[in-house]
Amino acid sequence: MKHLTILFLNILCLINYINGQVNLVPNGSFEELTHCPDSRSQIELADPWYSPSKTGTPDLFSKCATDYNVSVPKHYSQNFQNPRTGNSYAGIFSYFYKLEIAPVEYLVVRLMDKLKKQKQYYLEFYISPRINNDPFDIPCYMEGLGMVLLQKDTIFNLKGGEHIVLQSAISQDGKIIRDSVNWQRMTGCYSGNSEEYILIGNFKSLNQTVVDPLCYQSIPNAAYYYIDDVGVYEFDPLPDTLYLCKGESTKIGAKF
Repeated sequence: MKHLTILFLNILCLINYINGQVNLVPNGSFEELTHCPDSRSQIELADPWYSPSKTGTPDLFSKCATDYNVSVPKHYSQNFQNPRTGNSYAGIFSYFYKLEIAPVEYLVVRLMDKLKKQKQYYLEFYISPRINNDPFDIPCYMEGLGMVLLQKDTIFNLKGGEHIVLQSAISQDGKIIRDSVNWQRMTGCYSGNSEEYILIGNFKSLNQTVVDPLCYQSIPNAAYYYIDDVGVYEFDPLPDTLYLCKGESTKIGAKF
């Protein structure tokens, strides 16, 4: 009798590699531009991305830009970051310390298809904090950003310093993201319910947001994060347990 090996797949959402899956996020790495950015606050050039708030003005950075404020890899005030992939990425202010006139920013995009009810989806995007050599403007480092899924397009009327407080599908566990060299992956799993829009940003209130204590050493101060490679992928359904004989193998789902 062949030896039986039991393969437990209890945490499907921890799969680290996706092969051949369709990304439901259009222009997920901000590579398709209607025009090269020539100033800040031009996320709309990476169509169909835009700001879900009237006061937010997310930025688009690209290697094709000639303006120093939005060029890649070096740009505004001695900041530096290469794209994780391709030539472009986005950037948002996600937290302000005692600067109530400034708006917290978010990104939104309409998915290529509505999420199916009760279907499981894998969510991911990558972030990196800005660096700044200005001793009077110490960057705030905060916990990772989140992703929210909505059924309808919503425009939020935010006052300076206000946050969109919603339940995020990607957990922000209090680990402060300080690494400004390597891109950090934000991941989560979600059960679909006809959602068609995703929002990316800080969905905790000002008091609930975990930030580096250094953030409080100067006023004003802000957390600014770059964003790249946003993805929403459908999982194939699988049983909780697969039974395999020693030496045998199987394909996990139709696409994974």
